[in-house]
Amino acid sequence: MLRSRFASLLLLGFLVCPWLQAQDFPGAPELEQAFDKKLNATTLRDLDSVADLCQSALDKGLSEEGKTQAKELQVSAWLEYAEQIEKAIFGPERNIRWKIYRREAMQRLEKAIEAKPDSLAAHLLIARLNVLEGGDRAAAMKSVEKAIELAASDNDKLARALMVRAALAESAEARLNDLNQAVKVAPENLEAIRMRGMLFLQSQQPDKAMEDFKRWAELEPENADPLLLTVQVLSELDRVDEAISVLNEALGKQPENSRLLSLRARLYLDQSRGKPEAETKELLDKAVADADAALKADGQDIEALIVRASIRSDRNEAAGALEDINKVLEVQPNLIRGLWIRSLIQASQKNYDEAIKDVQLLADNSPENPTFKLQLAALLNASKQPRKAIEMYDQLLRVDPENAAALRGRGDAYLSLGEHKNALKDYTEALSFDPEDDGILNNLAWVLATSPADDVRDGKRALELATKACEVTKFSQPHILSTLASAYAEVGDFENAIKYCKDGLAKSDDPEQQESMNKELKSYEEKKPWREQENVEEEEKKKKADGDDAKEEKAAESEKKDGDGQTEADKEKSAEDKDEDKDDDKDGDGGGDGR
Repeated sequence: MLRSRFASLLLLGFLVCPWLQAQDFPGAPELEQAFDKKLNATTLRDLDSVADLCQSALDKGLSEEGKTQAKELQVSAWLEYAEQIEKAIFGPERNIRWKIYRREAMQRLEKAIEAKPDSLAAHLLIARLNVLEGGDRAAAMKSVEKAIELAASDNDKLARALMVRAALAESAEARLNDLNQAVKVAPENLEAIRMRGMLFLQSQQPDKAMEDFKRWAELEPENADPLLLTVQVLSELDRVDEAISVLNEALGKQPENSRLLSLRARLYLDQSRGKPEAETKELLDKAVADADAALKADGQDIEALIVRASIRSDRNEAAGALEDINKVLEVQPNLIRGLWIRSLIQASQKNYDEAIKDVQLLADNSPENPTFKLQLAALLNASKQPRKAIEMYDQLLRVDPENAAALRGRGDAYLSLGEHKNALKDYTEALSFDPEDDGILNNLAWVLATSPADDVRDGKRALELATKACEVTKFSQPHILSTLASAYAEVGDFENAIKYCKDGLAKSDDPEQQESMNKELKSYEEKKPWREQENVEEEEKKKKADGDDAKEEKAAESEKKDGDGQTEADKEKSAEDKDEDKDDDKDGDGGGDGR
């Protein structure tokens, strides 16, 4: 409910002013109505009615003191109208019609300035509303300079005016000067401290930013935002241990704060990457424990759900990961991270159609983002739709001909179609833009070592590339070791081919990969280089044809069944059984009933 901050003061003035006791001024009744309306105003329309009643009273005639009171009341109604609009616009959820509301607020503020040119509150509101998109910067600067002049003796209002001018400043230096002055005149103004901290952060001055965030946290200990920002800064500086220490201290005071718990879970997850297996497990267990605790405090904590889903996915707990990420998307259906992670989980389970749906939605909503199109193309190729993948890669390469990831992806799609020359061309070009990429090195080496086409193979070059790919990955990846083995086999070194194929098998935990590598190993043991030319389109056509044939055979057999459900074979067997029964009946006493 709206209540004027001026209500008690104005009511007091109304009760003691002698002009109210004189009824010979025609506007007095309207002014009395205006006061009553102001005291009970609950809507913006009520405030407009107050201003209109004041204007009517002024038009009809009031004493000099009455005119002063009417103008004061009118200005206060316009200001309160604008203040309510300001709260709506700068609140946590901005109304989609905010530009219309701003225009309405500005109309009333202009009237307030016309009636009272030295209204500090009106000048501050005009400046603040014009800072926003589509605002009048010149009008904002004019009003904020006037506000700074009027607020010279009021430190809190001066700080507010300086913050508005900082927001309008065109250089970081001018912005910082105003914020420094704002903090100096109002050392406990949270907004000034927060703004300066964020400016330091943007200006790559993290230590100064953290000083301001620390002060902010001291002044507002229940607010987790300054701690979260401090942790963000420390994380970006790769000072993760310090970030965790800050969170540990904060959680000692607020042990059930879900935002702090979920952030620490995220840090443990990030910290686990690249660590030895035992340490990784310990950190991930801590991350899960924090995520669980965060979700116990707030069952819809988005960050905690995302962290736990990521860990469950890495641990091949796909059902649990999907359950978590689906909860995220129930709360925020179009959350980019949620859709992205769900697509990765689905792809890891080879549910490519479901993964494609999510990435297609991301690509449709962000058509300029190449990452989503790259992933969509990769999923199309994985789902044995290489030609559709090539179309997507073609789109990307028309925009950016030097996109190494798109060239490598298109090479993969051509490889899936058995078009080795096209694949060779794309891999070679991709490598020129990204010579250290182990995926490009590996796939190019594989084509050069295993293609059935004599004019494509180049064993020596394949060995150079495969060796480099293994060096980049520290000889740890089974499929790259398999490629190195194929390259050795192509140059006739079957001893090393067998060695590296066995190394790859020892490192592999994928049954499908192991089956393929065992076939390669057998070939090398027989002193034969490996040859491979996949064509997924032809394979899919054959599968479909085989399936159709099986259906036709089943249908044909079904059609042969007679009314009692017997096939021709069944009927032949039945006839044979009857003949045997007759022969049995003839044995013994020759009686026809078998007795």
